[in-house]
Parts: sequence; structure tokens; C-alpha cells
Amino acid sequence: MQKVLSQQAVEEDVQKVISSLGTVPTVTAIELIRALQQKERAPNMAPIISAFLSHATADLIARICLAPDANMKEVSNLIESIVAFAGSIGCSRTSTLDIELRRVFVPMDFPAQPRGAALSGANPKVALVSYGGKYYEPGTAPPEVLSRWEVAEDLAHQFVERCRITEKGKYSHLSRHEILQQYLDRLLQAGWGTDSDMRWVIRRTAVLLEWDIPDEAKLR
Repeated sequence: MQKVLSQQAVEEDVQKVISSLGTVPTVTAIELIRALQQKERAPNMAPIISAFLSHATADLIARICLAPDANMKEVSNLIESIVAFAGSIGCSRTSTLDIELRRVFVPMDFPAQPRGAALSGANPKVALVSYGGKYYEPGTAPPEVLSRWEVAEDLAHQFVERCRITEKGKYSHLSRHEILQQYLDRLLQAGWGTDSDMRWVIRRTAVLLEWDIPDEAKLR
């Protein structure tokens, strides 16, 4: 998750969502948080939780339900249980909630820049992408960012093994910096993704290996 906030901050954000719902029966933030964590299905609470899940940000839902120190397998299992629970109480957001929650766990330094697609006309407008009732610039919708990150994360783990083999094999005369730079050059030439995505792959590889990050792969 991007950041861990205090319980008080979470309660304040939950209360803001509750207040914005208007027609939902009065319930305190603490009561709603407890009911959501326990997946309460009681007739008096289910409609309130359903409305909350339909309107709260994915980040807030994750902060309530998911442990910040959970590993990715635990996160995946918890997200599946949240989505199943949302479906069981009639939440209208069920079809997109899984992707939105997984998007929360994409690292903050992963590039999510728009591609800048535009509609023609006297006054060009950005062609927005609709997802989950919200509009995003092309390339920044949760499914798009999540898909790119999953590919990049997989590549990084593959390059960890390649770098270890390279360091001990016939190219053992190369420095770690040179090994990473060599793979970055290959990635940029291969066209497997944007240049910024491929630089992230090498940054991530370096972090996993605990090697220094090549200058060309550093954040710009």
C-alpha cells in the first residue's frame, strides 16, 4: 500500500464518506470499520456497508481491510474475500472493485503517465477512458496501470536471475553497474514497453539484488 495512516485519519476519512451518502442511516465510523472488517451481513448493516463500498476510494477500503505488512499472496487472498463479500451484500461496484484494490498496491514510483490521446477538432480534447464510473487519461485507468506493472514486475524478477548468472558466468568481468546497464539497453531496444516502464524494471531489479541503480534507470 502506498502509505500507512493513523487509525484516527482512517476514521475521519470513513466519516466523510458516511456523511456524503446522505440517505444512509446514521452509523459511526468506528462501527462501520468494525462491521466491514468482520464482514457483517446483518440486515441493518449490510445496506450501509454496500453503500460505503460503492462510494469509498479503493485506497480507503484497502487501509481498512488490508494489513500494511501483508505479503502479496495474503493481499490477493484478502482482496478476493472483500470482493466476494461486496457481491454477497449487493454492492454495485463488484465488477471493478478487484482491479481497483489491486491498483492500490502498485508502487508509487511506477510510471503511470498518460499517453495524451486527443480528439480532433477546433479545440482538441483529451480522449478519456471510463472505468468504474470515473474517467482517466489514456494509460492511467486502473486495469491499464495494473497490467503494465504486473508485466514489469515479472520482468524484474526474471532479470534478477539473469544478472546473478551473468555475474558468475562468462561476463563476470563486467561490473554490476555494467550488467544492469547492458540489460537496460536491451530492454529499451526490445520495445516490450515504454522507456519509462523499462527503466523501472531495471530500478526494481537493482533493488531486489541490492545493487546500485544505473544513472540512466534512475527517476527523472
